[in-house]
Amino acid sequence: MDTKEKSAPAQVLVIDGQEYAIDKDTAKKLKDGVIPPDLQAEITARQGDDVRFEFCRQRRLMKKICDKVDAGFLPESIRSLVESGAVPAEILYRLDKGKLLGKAEQLHAKHLLSAEVVETIKREVLTAEIIKPLEQAIFADTAIYLWEHHEITGDILSGVLQGGIDIRYIKVIRRYSRQILNASEVERRHLVSIPDLDYENLESLNHLEDCFDIGSGLEQKMYRRYLEEALSWLPSRDARLIEAIYFDCIPMTKIAEMCGVTEGTIRYHRNRIIAKLKIILEDVMHLSRDILF
Repeated sequence: MDTKEKSAPAQVLVIDGQEYAIDKDTAKKLKDGVIPPDLQAEITARQGDDVRFEFCRQRRLMKKICDKVDAGFLPESIRSLVESGAVPAEILYRLDKGKLLGKAEQLHAKHLLSAEVVETIKREVLTAEIIKPLEQAIFADTAIYLWEHHEITGDILSGVLQGGIDIRYIKVIRRYSRQILNASEVERRHLVSIPDLDYENLESLNHLEDCFDIGSGLEQKMYRRYLEEALSWLPSRDARLIEAIYFDCIPMTKIAEMCGVTEGTIRYHRNRIIAKLKIILEDVMHLSRDILF
């Protein structure tokens, strides 16, 4: 009897549009900011690691915000909104750090957010009506940063600013950009004796003629067309690397030698770029993430 009561679904949890039946014990853990491993595994299996990462981050931040409400640092009026799960992690993070108003004012100064939203934050801290425009503005600002650092193209930036590209794409690009920066820093520690790690040397790969069979299906005309279209969304240096590996069939050891880095660094870059391409294939071109890779 007790076992049946414990395992019976207490509620339906909606994560990025998909429903999950959870029991009372799981619901309590989530309220405490604890995400059970079995739920994490189910999210990953059904929706992927990126959705799992965002959900876990959001839930932990929700607990921190509610603790601040309990302590009187934030108004009670926002509790129900926060506990509903409707507030994205990016907004919760700034709210937790006491930087939400400051960020909103910065976004307004950049003409990414209306004065009305800023005034609402000053007056009420957070309401359901301002969540969407605030999140869109935050990621528009992130897209501008990524464009300035050559991580996305101008066309993608325009798509984000005009609302034609889902902000999930920008979330993923930013995450992988941070990861590759960390990986590159580790790699640099192993290459202190090499004076120049110029990644732009990949331009010289266009002159290499040493080519081997691909053997992965990318030579098929249809797949190549899909890949070429996806590559057009990437910065030119990223596209050159994928073309060198999969079109020109240049071994990564040779690419590493040309760039003055280790093969591991090239693999880091390749994996980062492929992660971008999978998002483009699915979210922009509406193809299977696994059609090419």
